[in-house]
Amino acid sequence: MRSSLIRIPFTGPLPPPRIVPTNANTPTGAIAALTTFLTAPPSPTLSTTYGETHNDVTATTVILSGAGISVASGLADYRGARGTYTLNRTYRPIYYSEAHDDTERSMALDVDSFHPIAHPDLPTVELHGYLRFVTCLSCHTLLSRADFQNALSTLNPAWAAFLEEVISSGTLDTENTAERRTRGIKTNPDGDIDVPGAPYSTFRYPPCSKCLAAPPTGADGRPMRVDTDRD
Repeated sequence: MRSSLIRIPFTGPLPPPRIVPTNANTPTGAIAALTTFLTAPPSPTLSTTYGETHNDVTATTVILSGAGISVASGLADYRGARGTYTLNRTYRPIYYSEAHDDTERSMALDVDSFHPIAHPDLPTVELHGYLRFVTCLSCHTLLSRADFQNALSTLNPAWAAFLEEVISSGTLDTENTAERRTRGIKTNPDGDIDVPGAPYSTFRYPPCSKCLAAPPTGADGRPMRVDTDRD
């Protein structure tokens, strides 16, 4: 079998970006280029719908912003000088099945929401998701993460006490992965946390209140059953 040509996820350094226009390679030049772009009159061929052109259309700008705003705010990255991929070449991000099956791994950390906080007046589409809300995988109802977190703390007092201890110790105040590891936890930039010796086997999570009241229908067309324990 031929070996793979590229490791997935790719952990090597990315090629340098192509800067257009070329004078935008400095903060002053970038600001000037953005100002020119954002204040330019709309093109007479700009279309609002496919195959339909209007001369009086208002120009619309879409900004594709990466994780740089998070890094500048102090969060760890993947490929930077102190990034996860740089310090740990064997690391791979948590996969969907793991996040689905291991609810406890996301209790202590949260994916940031800096873009809508930094620019509350701009409509934001967070392509990589967020943890301000959680979604029931059966009925797809959205639930406030804060409410869900409170329910998790109630059902898992040992975890709640551990999280409070971690916060008070200042472990989460640093993004230095080596320093965090010496304090007993391993964190990753995707909201994933691994705590050696933590009581994973006893972790409990609350049922969806909507599913309890009205169980959804399964793929076979029959109503699903929601089982809960005595608590």
